[in-house]
Amino acid sequence: MKVKVISDSCIGCGACCAICPDVFDFNLFTADNRVNAIRYNVKYVSSFEKQKHVPIKPKSYLIGNSHPYNLLTKISQLPSNAQAKVPIFTDKKTKEEVSTLVQLEYNGDDFSLSNKAITPFDRMVYNTISTLWHFGNRKFTATDVFKAMNGYSPSTVKVRASQIERVEKSLRKLMSTLITFDIKKELEANAKLMSDDSLVGADGIISRNLLQASYGKITLANGKVAMGIEIEKAPVLYAYNLAKKNIITVPISMLNTGDAVSNTDSIMVIREYLAHQIALMKAGERNNKHIRYDTLYTETGVEAPSDRTLIKRSRDQIKKLLDCWVEQEYIKGYSDYVQSRKIIGISIDC
Repeated sequence: MKVKVISDSCIGCGACCAICPDVFDFNLFTADNRVNAIRYNVKYVSSFEKQKHVPIKPKSYLIGNSHPYNLLTKISQLPSNAQAKVPIFTDKKTKEEVSTLVQLEYNGDDFSLSNKAITPFDRMVYNTISTLWHFGNRKFTATDVFKAMNGYSPSTVKVRASQIERVEKSLRKLMSTLITFDIKKELEANAKLMSDDSLVGADGIISRNLLQASYGKITLANGKVAMGIEIEKAPVLYAYNLAKKNIITVPISMLNTGDAVSNTDSIMVIREYLAHQIALMKAGERNNKHIRYDTLYTETGVEAPSDRTLIKRSRDQIKKLLDCWVEQEYIKGYSDYVQSRKIIGISIDC
């Protein structure tokens, strides 16, 4: 017999949890009492609760910067099982372009996910998970992820239950998405390309879920119990980017802008995009110091504002983010980028 709970109709009576507690549990990721109908790993449930969970706060924020990673959202839009040919570098000997084949496939059965493609928001969650892992965190809650992706904003910045649920859905999607790299051509051109031999199979194939983790109950520092995840292996794209030295870092304080601008989904992905581009400028990897608004909206998946009021509001929010970074002395300043007497973006003074 197969039983499932329709979460949108759940009233939180607890009957399913009482009948079969090994399968059903209240969704403690969120503030409501709806049921999380995910089959938990019982072994992890017991081991999670043995010691109190005290997250390690990262000192910096990691952003993946490899070609496949930067194209992740576009690759995810391809039909199922389709491979993307991603140019990596030009072989110095043959002068030919060396490419890697990348494929993404959602293999879960979570009916609550209306969009199973990887979005800029999901990639931001992945960067945050990679950051938490890098600094020694192996288990955490969705709230831990949200706090880290916002630079540990002060307690005066309100966190809504809907925001935590959004992160939790992203975690489930990442745990159920298989990525496959065929890097044989890369290795043929440069056998020492990958510093992590354990990452690649003998056939030159990397194939793992984006996030390998299990659900379980975590005892928080205050003694309360919440649902969380435990990471079983280093996130595969973090390991790939690290092995190729394609990770850039920014001060995690750059993400702490909640007092100036609300931490909405659109603001968070725009903030990470700006931080990424400015970090490239400061590292000398991007000579163009202009960030166009149309490119920003395209790359972040944020709908471009259409009327004057919305355009002004959006640009004011972007400038508030930049003002925070001027105050933190991360950048010297910025100005409008003008072409043909029309403001089309922002010029950054690093």
